[in-house]
Amino acid sequence: SPPQITFTGLSHFNNKVLYMDPVKDEHLDVLTRIAEICRETYEKNGIVSTDVRPFNPHLTLFKLSKARDLHRKGVKKIDQCWTTKYLNHHFGIENFQFLHLCNMMKKQVDGYYEIFHQQDLCKFII
Repeated sequence: SPPQITFTGLSHFNNKVLYMDPVKDEHLDVLTRIAEICRETYEKNGIVSTDVRPFNPHLTLFKLSKARDLHRKGVKKIDQCWTTKYLNHHFGIENFQFLHLCNMMKKQVDGYYEIFHQQDLCKFII
């Protein structure tokens, strides 16, 4: 079966993006290993990544950059009360069935990134 990622608590990126944190468990370990294998495979095949950040799986809830009305009202950062109030809140479980290789520079009409390739994880994970 595919990894089931449990989300508990909120965090933020530079007070600009609010997201749910995944619980660090064996399912997250599987997802992390998949990311490592992808990076290793790219490097072995001469595909250089410009992204040097560590793998940080999360589920984005809110981007301040997309809330223009709040920006016009002077809201420049996400209030820390959100991360404090929901520190231990259980948000639920997300099943991951597919891995997408996406073009991060091009979005589709629905706002999701252009997908170069889709791989069904159920075929590889037991």
